[in-house]
Amino acid sequence: MGEVDRVPGVSDHQGILASSLVKARYRRPVKHRIYLWKRSDTDAIMAFFSYHFMQEFDIHTPVNQLWSVFKVKCTEILETLVVSKWSSEHFSQPWITGDVKRITRQQKKAHAKASKSKS
Repeated sequence: MGEVDRVPGVSDHQGILASSLVKARYRRPVKHRIYLWKRSDTDAIMAFFSYHFMQEFDIHTPVNQLWSVFKVKCTEILETLVVSKWSSEHFSQPWITGDVKRITRQQKKAHAKASKSKS
């Protein structure tokens, strides 16, 4: 909180004028992996599962062991066979398209040019 002052008000009332330095908190977007399943080779994924998972285990294998191996194999498949990309850490607004960015750059360039020429 900054300064707090009393100011004359209407009639016999006084007003209070308060100044403060408030800054909105901004959370930066977290970078995360995006899997592109349409570009991945699903046949290779199926072959990987059928070979490594179905051949190694039978009906008498304990469920906990099956789950732990299944989990490890899924993460291995995600790392090796599924195409992925990283999301951007930049704050992006969906209404700012490429055209809007181009017009903004042109406007900034024209403003800088006009301020240099003092016209």
